[in-house]
Amino acid sequence: MAAKDAHDDTVDRDDLHHVISVDSFDEGERVIVDIEGREVAVFRSNGDFHALSNYCTHQGGPACEGLLSG
Repeated sequence: MAAKDAHDDTVDRDDLHHVISVDSFDEGERVIVDIEGREVAVFRSNGDFHALSNYCTHQGGPACEGLLSG
C-alpha cells in the first residue's frame, strides 16, 4: 500500500492534533500534551518527530520523563 501524499485532499485529517509549532521545537526537546484525556509525549530526536503514550504499563506511572537518547 502506497503512502498518501500529505497534500492529497483524500487524506483523512480528522485524527491529527496540533501540539506545537515545528519552528519552536528544538532538537532533543519533548512536550507532554493532553489529547482527548490521554497524555501523549511528542519528541524531536535526530530531526524526526515521535509521539508516545505517557503511560508505563510496567510501573503504572509516567513513561516519558527523564533523559532522552537515541
